[in-house]
Amino acid sequence: PVHPVVRITDEIVIYQDRTQDDDKSAKRFKRDRDLLLKSYDKDPKDPRTLFYLAQTCECLLMYDESLFYSKLRLEYEGFQEEKFHSYMRCANACEKLKHTWDDYSSWYLRAYEHSSRVEPLVKLAEYYIGKEKWHVAFMFLREATTLNFPHDAILFIDNKAYDKDRWEMMLKVAQKVNAASEIVRAAESLIKNNHSVDEAKKALETTVKVQKSTVAMEIPDNLTRKPFEELMVQKIRQQFPLLSEKQIKQ
Repeated sequence: PVHPVVRITDEIVIYQDRTQDDDKSAKRFKRDRDLLLKSYDKDPKDPRTLFYLAQTCECLLMYDESLFYSKLRLEYEGFQEEKFHSYMRCANACEKLKHTWDDYSSWYLRAYEHSSRVEPLVKLAEYYIGKEKWHVAFMFLREATTLNFPHDAILFIDNKAYDKDRWEMMLKVAQKVNAASEIVRAAESLIKNNHSVDEAKKALETTVKVQKSTVAMEIPDNLTRKPFEELMVQKIRQQFPLLSEKQIKQ
């Protein structure tokens, strides 16, 4: 029977002291794999068994087996978050097994098609950044930075991808493609989340300074000082609604 998945309240904390655990990880994973294989032999179509068997094989660096059981898991329904992570695990296994980019990138795309999550988009962008294909990376990051944190999800959420990675990558890529508004948005998000603050502030200041110079050149030079400043602030505010009045007027 399929049991319902429930989210426990924030007041409940489960803590494991790994320093008190004498059972080494590799030994524990091997034992888990043996137990899961017995369950698999009894019921080879059980989605939960297939999912954790794939995960355990991945932990044991047995990527061929991880890919095999992840693909099997995708043949069945059940808990949908497991399907999302099975797509992601297929991509990871293919990468570790040195498959072609066309092969394992397709798994990331299928993961995103299944669930609008940041994690596969960050992986896709990461690859294209490595190849210095800035506009393609920008395309994936622009989508990634529009997504909200999946508060309803309960399984393996990569908090770092949401709070840090997507914004750091966007800050870098947006500067490469001269996307001023995205530079500002990424910088503001990094500062808010207390990541790469110095780098974000520097990029923000540089971008605003350049944009102010551009705006100033577009304003008629026959204006007096006060109307000139007011019109300049108005244009900057329209272009960068996220900026504070202090940042605009500095």
